[in-house]
Amino acid sequence: MNTIKYIIVCLLACSLLSCASTPSALESFHFDGSTEQTTKDSNTEILKHLSNRGCGEFLAALARIQIYDGAQRRKTDPNAKPGPLGKKIDGMTYQQIMDYSRQFPDTVKVIELSQQIHP
Repeated sequence: MNTIKYIIVCLLACSLLSCASTPSALESFHFDGSTEQTTKDSNTEILKHLSNRGCGEFLAALARIQIYDGAQRRKTDPNAKPGPLGKKIDGMTYQQIMDYSRQFPDTVKVIELSQQIHP
């Protein structure tokens, strides 16, 4: 009987250690932005692994990328629209998307944007 308990404890310990050494779903998941549907599916996949706060931060990062892209495009063409978000982050991991979004300003001047949109 002690041998069986010992084997069960060893198996449990091994399974816990193997879980600890594998990358989390967010670390290994690569965003697929090849189409509109795969972009939505990738967003859903990432969001289901995040807390409420993490969801908010991730969605804010996506918005920052999209808004800044639109503002940059309108500097050269007042009628330009932002490009597809999925194309900008295709193949990136969650952490790469978060890091990429940090290169853009947290705030965009509303007056500057409104002047670019409605000259």
